[in-house]
Amino acid sequence: TYLPVTLVVSGLVICGIAILIYRLLSHALRPLEELSKAMGEYSQGKRDVSITITNAAPEIQSLVDTFSTMRLKVDNYQAHLEHEVQERTQELNKAMEMAQSANRTKSAFLATIGHEIRTPLNGIIGMADLLTRRNLGEKENEFAKIIFRSGRTLLLMINEILDFSKAEAGKITMDIAPV
Repeated sequence: TYLPVTLVVSGLVICGIAILIYRLLSHALRPLEELSKAMGEYSQGKRDVSITITNAAPEIQSLVDTFSTMRLKVDNYQAHLEHEVQERTQELNKAMEMAQSANRTKSAFLATIGHEIRTPLNGIIGMADLLTRRNLGEKENEFAKIIFRSGRTLLLMINEILDFSKAEAGKITMDIAPV
């Protein structure tokens, strides 16, 4: 006589446990699984992921809301950083253009001034050379030699500076010959 009652009570207990497990799955584990999936997609770079969970326990809904808030903050910060990078890149490009323009101006100046300095300097060197060949006094001849040597030294320095500017401009040619 107790057997049918025991079977009915056992059946009711099993049904109660099944309902409890179903509610646990639907209100706790499934929302947690959906949240975990959304977080995984977001961490893999899928920025448009969103999650809406209904009928979840308040603690789980709080986790979902926190994730959504965090996602928005991260997206806003990333957009801000991308904007900053674009601004800095534009500033860098502008600075590079200015530096290149200044470099071209410097090269043009050196090319022009090099010619303008060498022409009169060659005149001075030539005149000093002519003076050293004349019958001057010993002191005057020594002065002419000093002018000649100083002019040649100055001409060599100017030529080296101009060679550097040619090398910077990529206009230097190499003369390959056996040594």
